[in-house]
Amino acid sequence: MTATRSRGGRRSTVRSTRTRRAGSSSGTTSRTRSRSGSNQSARSVNRFVQRRSEVERQQAARRFRFVLALSMVSMLAVLMIGLFNSGWFDVDSVVVVGAERADVDEIITTSAIVIGQPLLDVDIDHAVDAVRRVPWVGEVNVRRDWTGVVTIAVTERDPVLALMSPSGFVLVDYWGRQIESADSRPVGFLPVDGVEASGRLGEMAPPDVALPINFMQALPDHLTAGISALEVVDGELLADLDAGGRANFGDSSQLGPKFQSLETVLARVDLSCLSMLDLRVPAAPALRRADGSNVTDDAGDPVVQVGGTTC
Repeated sequence: MTATRSRGGRRSTVRSTRTRRAGSSSGTTSRTRSRSGSNQSARSVNRFVQRRSEVERQQAARRFRFVLALSMVSMLAVLMIGLFNSGWFDVDSVVVVGAERADVDEIITTSAIVIGQPLLDVDIDHAVDAVRRVPWVGEVNVRRDWTGVVTIAVTERDPVLALMSPSGFVLVDYWGRQIESADSRPVGFLPVDGVEASGRLGEMAPPDVALPINFMQALPDHLTAGISALEVVDGELLADLDAGGRANFGDSSQLGPKFQSLETVLARVDLSCLSMLDLRVPAAPALRRADGSNVTDDAGDPVVQVGGTTC
């Protein structure tokens, strides 16, 4: 500092001193503020580091729990597979329910279920499809019990016709499936002419068999005894009547009204010398009679007399 003689210079010296003091004070404040800002930044960094560490610990804990749960599930699965494939869960017996005419041994063999086989290896769907191919079997239900018992429940088919075959006769059910062969026509089945089956069990009969099958399905029980045989001719069904003559039912349409018409004719009309009863139009049945001398018309057919009794 330079001293001067004037008062103004002295005052100037004082002001300079004050200025230095003020500048010194300002620098102290700035240094204080700088330290405060640094402390806050450090605290922010510490909080961020702590938070990040906490997140990492939580993620590590979740990964550990996931790996632990997955390991436990895997171990449990291995134990269960080993248990089910052990002797504790083998097939001990195969039981067939509902088979009266079907061969039980054939059903078991066809199912491919073997004694001693692990229960888990039993293919239910394959067994059902295979057993359903047994000729007599209609419906199949296969269930396994963890006690070691496998049950095959079957519903057998109902035969409705006995068709001629190259080797004799074969029984056919309502679906047209050939289910059993025989050397001679089984008792209780109507003879059916005009349709012959292959005789190969499990296969379907020819399409023409649908006509007599539909007829037998719709035939009332009280009319069964009055019919002795059936024949399919050019897509029409002819039935031999015990009362004599034949009845032409045509196709499978309106079988109910045709049976009602037949019942009415049998009850109210004299069937003497009956040749053919035409029921193709059930509301207007027509009787064709043949007289004793076989009188014919120009076409060579027996004389038709509707409602008459002379032949």
